[in-house]
Amino acid sequence: MKNDEIVSLGNSIFSIPFSCNIGANIEYFIFKSDYYSLDEDRIKYVFVEDWNDHYYQAEEEFELSCTGEIGLEYNTSISDIIGLKDRKIEDIVADIKISFNDLEIKII
Repeated sequence: MKNDEIVSLGNSIFSIPFSCNIGANIEYFIFKSDYYSLDEDRIKYVFVEDWNDHYYQAEEEFELSCTGEIGLEYNTSISDIIGLKDRKIEDIVADIKISFNDLEIKII
């Protein structure tokens, strides 16, 4: 991230764009005939256990690409540098409100 990517929205609110890749483990149930109709390349990565006569319990791992903006709103009373270095980081972070905007998650 570059400093010029941080946008001040006024009133101690900042917007910071971000992107990251994360791994996700997804568990679900799939009808047995639907499982066997999956593409052969995909079926290699679906781990199944017999659940009942009609369904498998399935598990898959995906890599996800996440992009969006983090909104940070800080308490202006913490902006005073005097005494800030004596505060615990947990206390400083507790004074910051975090929100997410324009969040987009894609399977890669």
